[in-house]
Amino acid sequence: MIARMPLIQHIVELLTGHTSVSLTGSRWSGRTTVLTAVIDIMRRDHIPVTVHGIGRALPLEAVRLALPTQVRKALGPACTASDVIEALIDMFTTRPGVFFIDDADELDDVSWAVISALHRTRGTAILATSFRRADEHHADDLMQLAHPVVNISLGELSLESTHELLEDRAQNLISPVVTGQIHTLAAGVPGFAVALLDAAMGSGVVFTEGSMLVAEGDIWSPAMNGAYETLLQRYPINLQEALEMLSLAGTVTLPTARAFVTQPVLEALHENALIKVAVKGDRTIVSVTPPGIRDYFRHQPPTPRRDRLTESMFSALAATTPEEVAALNSRFQARVSGGPGLETPASSLDAHMFAEDYTIHLATCRFTWGNAPTVANAIEYLYTQLTGNNDPEVVEMVLRDTDWTLGYTPLEEFDFRYLHARWLTSQGAAEAEVRAALRAEDDYAYQDALDTIMYMLGIEAHGLPDTFVEDLTEISTRPDFNGTVASGVLAAAYILSGRAREAVPMLDRMDDTGQLWRNYQVSVLRGLALAGVGEYAEAARFARRKVDEAVASSDRLALVGNAYVGALSLCLLGQFEEAYTLAGRVVGMGIVSIPVAFAVDKALLICQSVSALRTGRMSSFDSLREFACQAIGDSESVPFGTLDWADAASTLTDKDRDAAAHKFRAVAEEARASGYDFAADIAVLLSLLSHYDPEVAEAFAPAAERVGGALFPALLAARQASQFSDPDGIYQAAEALQMAGATSEAIRYFALSARYYRERRDVDGVHRARLAIRTVTAPGGGSTSEVDTLAQSSVVFTPRETEIVDLVARGLSNSEIAAALVVSTRTVESHINNIRRKTAAIDRDDIVAFARVRGAS
Repeated sequence: MIARMPLIQHIVELLTGHTSVSLTGSRWSGRTTVLTAVIDIMRRDHIPVTVHGIGRALPLEAVRLALPTQVRKALGPACTASDVIEALIDMFTTRPGVFFIDDADELDDVSWAVISALHRTRGTAILATSFRRADEHHADDLMQLAHPVVNISLGELSLESTHELLEDRAQNLISPVVTGQIHTLAAGVPGFAVALLDAAMGSGVVFTEGSMLVAEGDIWSPAMNGAYETLLQRYPINLQEALEMLSLAGTVTLPTARAFVTQPVLEALHENALIKVAVKGDRTIVSVTPPGIRDYFRHQPPTPRRDRLTESMFSALAATTPEEVAALNSRFQARVSGGPGLETPASSLDAHMFAEDYTIHLATCRFTWGNAPTVANAIEYLYTQLTGNNDPEVVEMVLRDTDWTLGYTPLEEFDFRYLHARWLTSQGAAEAEVRAALRAEDDYAYQDALDTIMYMLGIEAHGLPDTFVEDLTEISTRPDFNGTVASGVLAAAYILSGRAREAVPMLDRMDDTGQLWRNYQVSVLRGLALAGVGEYAEAARFARRKVDEAVASSDRLALVGNAYVGALSLCLLGQFEEAYTLAGRVVGMGIVSIPVAFAVDKALLICQSVSALRTGRMSSFDSLREFACQAIGDSESVPFGTLDWADAASTLTDKDRDAAAHKFRAVAEEARASGYDFAADIAVLLSLLSHYDPEVAEAFAPAAERVGGALFPALLAARQASQFSDPDGIYQAAEALQMAGATSEAIRYFALSARYYRERRDVDGVHRARLAIRTVTAPGGGSTSEVDTLAQSSVVFTPRETEIVDLVARGLSNSEIAAALVVSTRTVESHINNIRRKTAAIDRDDIVAFARVRGAS
């Protein structure tokens, strides 16, 4: 049970310390699986007594059945509670006992009395699992009788934990897209996620391609019906019908949901964790959960019950606003027939709702273009196709069958030809074919803009020519649309060439609104320009804000582009946990960036894979790297744009710093040969951080300040001082990193300076370094949420992690630590990964250095 292993270890530690645990969770949340895993670990040193709640109508029977067969036979069927207590006391004379109660909410009072007696007289710890409904203040018998006791509620798994769980189940690498779909459909409920994976694999919807399990498009399969029906049949028919109605309606406002299913039913759905309620702006919205229930009902054939429920829904719509009626009608039609309707409202509650908006909008585009194949409708359909489905037959049909005689504007012709060229490029078409798609009639007003697009495609394919400024400046000064397009391409070229400061004033003059391709590009270029002038902390803040806006408006391309800007900036700031989380909001959604220039799809995946490495997520790194291999298009023009970046980072994690530096230098040379100096300069920085070379650093200094602002020189100063074990230099560099917004790196180097001060017996230096760490992590000190967690010594390390850090400091290997603590090597590795994640440590030396300072604090 890899997905819950840290929690399992925590429970074991509590029970070993005679603290009882009340474990609550919804259906399929993995309560019994966690219980079983804890029993398997504890049986080595304890006598487990596993009691199953079988109903309150059979007093004492549950605990009697938990006794060993020979003990139960000796007591006989007429035994009393006192007899059972005495038998348990005899059992616990050789080793301490622990009670494990499954379905504690179904345990009878007499069995509880027996367990309570052992707990009071012998301190026997108890782990009890019970079902918990949403927002119910659970006060079971254990919370009343045990002391001390900790209540743990099983929430939904993170995307990362779901990924580990599914790979463990499949015994194979799994595409993050598949994991993302299953995680969303199952709402992070582990048992449900496993059931969906089993059904998808069994039906062939998920299949092996190379060394990874992948899927083509939606992973829905009729084989999944069984999983949903098993879940639904646990609830009364009125709740099932209510779920069907809300599933057909999609995300609705609270008043509309109340009109559909009545307030009492709505409350019952919420109590059973079958709906989510959230506030979006000035509206309270309701959505079915797990979201896969909606897909289940959407794929069911028409029935008389469906007709009755539909009629009831539209009768209830009379109480809502006309706008709500129109929107609900649009969603309903698209969901049940792929038919007409308005564009879906631009709001999103979770990843499934984001995907649902896309599905409905795609169906609307298909219907609209099918009824009126105009150029304008074709643009919207192509744009939507090229950000997700990428169905070659559909794209070719739209390109072929769009009726130009129905009229179009010059701007619409530009967009159509632009999207056509992007599609051809993604398919590896010959340059002559792409050029033909961008050639209009002789009198076309925006042919120069189309020629600029061809020039841009050449930059993507062959690199940035030395003459790009001369080639683009004249046309970029024009006041018309031709000048606007050239300005955008020139600004991008400035950034890619490491001259972002020259792009900033151009971007300031541009409008975020307008043609589809410009709307995305201007936003992302602004973020990259901030990074390109060394304002990485500001770039990260800008990107986070834009990601939130993109999620709220269902803007798929802006979501990908700005997530990349944020992940890149956070990686360079050393905030790998936050970089991994930000990238994780996108990876798995099935978004691709064919319609935009200098697409960052692959670069985003590689950013997240590097973040996975630096936070100890080795399994995620392997899957993300493999997935990046299969990503459509390339990202060579931007930092982290090729797999070589991930391979170099992997070498660094393996502690071969010289080899890692060599690989990063090779990446830099290749990027510089193509004119991509921004990517090249970052690769050089990473090579120096891997292995400091004074001569290379001196030559790189001007570029470091130009593209890295205050951050890059501070990082290099810290690395140089570290190489010479200079605590004063490390401390000064850490102060500079703090000023540059790299608080995670600042703490690492403050900690390292304290280590060297201690070795020199400089008490004042140690005190100053500890005080600096406290200052950074104090409220208002500029620390991130990652650093705040990292800095609290009483929280960062569990007792077991503290033991392991001490043993690492003594030089023990993982296998030696496992033997000393009487645990498996895999358990030790899991703890080490958690410690690395919390400290942003690359290797064991970093862990020890950080821990020594915190221990001294």
